Amino acid sequence: MEQVKFYTDGACRGNPGQGGWGVVMCHGGQESYHFGAEEETTNNRMEITAALRALQMLPHSARVLLTTDSKYLIQGITQWITKWKANEWRTADKRPVSNQDLWLLLDECNQRHQVEWAWVKGHSHHRENELADQLANLAIDGLESLRPKAGARPPGRSANSSNLKQPNGHLFEAEHEQPTERPARGPTPVLQATDSNAAPSLQLNVFGLVRSGGNGGWAAIVEDGVRRQSFQGGARRTTENRMVLTAVLKGLEALPKPSRVVLCTFSEYLYRGLSNWLPRWVENNWRNSSGDQVKNKDLWEALLALGQGRHELLVRWSRDPDDAPISRAEMEALAGEVIPA
Repeated sequence: MEQVKFYTDGACRGNPGQGGWGVVMCHGGQESYHFGAEEETTNNRMEITAALRALQMLPHSARVLLTTDSKYLIQGITQWITKWKANEWRTADKRPVSNQDLWLLLDECNQRHQVEWAWVKGHSHHRENELADQLANLAIDGLESLRPKAGARPPGRSANSSNLKQPNGHLFEAEHEQPTERPARGPTPVLQATDSNAAPSLQLNVFGLVRSGGNGGWAAIVEDGVRRQSFQGGARRTTENRMVLTAVLKGLEALPKPSRVVLCTFSEYLYRGLSNWLPRWVENNWRNSSGDQVKNKDLWEALLALGQGRHELLVRWSRDPDDAPISRAEMEALAGEVIPA
């Protein structure tokens, strides 16, 4: 049985405060990156969550080496937990064990797998540990990016509405450059390829547009550094979000073989959906946080199946139109050409 290696870390800005967790997974000659965040948590909870999320990725019993810089996590799972269970989840001074909910889940995973727990000193230039730390902080950055600026109204909310709360996310398979002090801004990982021999990176630029009257168009441009292919189409009585999702699907369907794809978009909806919301929607049987069915479920399901089964997909959201690989004006013109009259 081949060993799976995980490197995990948790981070928190304020304790309690906004927190993130990061996991580097090494298996079968591939390295994948996973991370998520919570609005109100503690550093210890994020350390446990990182290990828990790592082990929960494994569908079957496995041999695991899990490396962390948290002595709290290591001592808790290898030493203290036996006493906690014997004392009905009470500490030596009879107080309830902190984070019992997470410890129970982690203990269950620990018993399912053959886990070797290893400790490494934090910030000691250990590559995978440093990367896990960067992923945890990147997840927190994602939370902070959704917080409205002082005096500004959140989109679609009244001025006295509560702050937007970012759902936890699971993000998969990232490109990696040599770590710097903080993660460089670049493509965000979202879906994992199943073929380790995937072709080199392609760039897929997508755009959706709807005009007054409800008719819309989509455009997709695929570039591999040598060639450029354009695809476009239109629909009646549609939405901009459906058009941009259609552009992604059509662009991916046009690729002849498994590929590493950098998806470039101006759509925050597409970016948030792929990088944060999609895993939770799946877990909740395609229901959003309000309990309503997720809009455009048919397209999201098709995209999930296509990405997981064939391609390695990374998403780049261009908030600044001037920072995009292909200008907004060019993409809009291409989509606008095919909008039904």
